[in-house]
Amino acid sequence: MIVGSVTRRLRRLQLVPEVMVTRMCGAMGAAAAGQSPLAWRERFGPMPAGEALAWAYTTWLVADLLDYLGEEGGQRDRFSDRVVELLLTVDPEQGGGL
Repeated sequence: MIVGSVTRRLRRLQLVPEVMVTRMCGAMGAAAAGQSPLAWRERFGPMPAGEALAWAYTTWLVADLLDYLGEEGGQRDRFSDRVVELLLTVDPEQGGGL
């Protein structure tokens, strides 16, 4: 269910080339089968620069779907807000950081 839903949304958004949509579907399928998506991906050789964007969008869509399906909505947004808050208040000169 998750792989199909995320793949359809990624395709519908048209933010990455179709070949990347197919690759992300395969990576999610590997994860669903208990395999490492990275190990699955590395079998295809070096990663082109544009593929990083496909991974980012796919991760965002998976998180969004899981947030929607979760018992308490908004967890993803609260986490993102907290990370931004930390980034804006931590002074790297003082040795702070995540």
